[in-house]
Amino acid sequence: MGTLASDSFNRANAGNLGANWTDVNAGFDIVSNKADVPQSGVGATFYNGVAWPADQWSETTLGTVATISDEGEGPCVGLHTGTNGDLYLAQGNAVETRLYKRVGNSYTKLGSDGPACATGAVLRLSRVGTTLTLTKDGSNICGTPLTDSAISAGNAGMWGGASAVRATVTLWQGGGVDAGPVTSSDTSTKSATDATQKQVQQYKEEDVALMWDGKVSSITPGNPVAPAGLGMKVTLTRSIAG
Repeated sequence: MGTLASDSFNRANAGNLGANWTDVNAGFDIVSNKADVPQSGVGATFYNGVAWPADQWSETTLGTVATISDEGEGPCVGLHTGTNGDLYLAQGNAVETRLYKRVGNSYTKLGSDGPACATGAVLRLSRVGTTLTLTKDGSNICGTPLTDSAISAGNAGMWGGASAVRATVTLWQGGGVDAGPVTSSDTSTKSATDATQKQVQQYKEEDVALMWDGKVSSITPGNPVAPAGLGMKVTLTRSIAG
């Protein structure tokens, strides 16, 4: 499903993010082409131009980061409408990164503290079923993936609150998560790995072969045909040229 929406906030200063955003708590502002985190209380807002699937992700690229523990900015998923609506949120600052859930306006920390954030850090929070995963610059943090079933459905957006500095977000993106099968790409240098993690060795480019559990079927690149009755999880290799 991939990316469903994004916003770089490249527009005139304003007291809100515009018509595509719905505030649940105090809203974000636009300041110097960035989303400005509320400096009084907390802000939670979601992108309303998408019918959000239950399995969703939200990602923020941080500008200026909050400097105090228990303040900060980051992505949120499962955000429900109404004041103090339920949500899962990531909160990054110069001290640590944390994952919380808010249910009935009560906050519960999930997992462990993650690393501190700096300008340019990318935080992505995803929910697939009851599994939550939080990454910083592509690496899992805060003891995720972990499971929690308190919040279902909802919307993807942003969260934040910072009293000491004007914390900002420079880019937001959100999307849906597919749980489909792994597919292989027909290139001369890329390989896909099957469930048994077969070893793939790099050979010369001639005579590409596709291997199913020890059986080899010679193919024309781009037209893989599995031997009858065998599954399609594959390892793409090259045969040894004589």
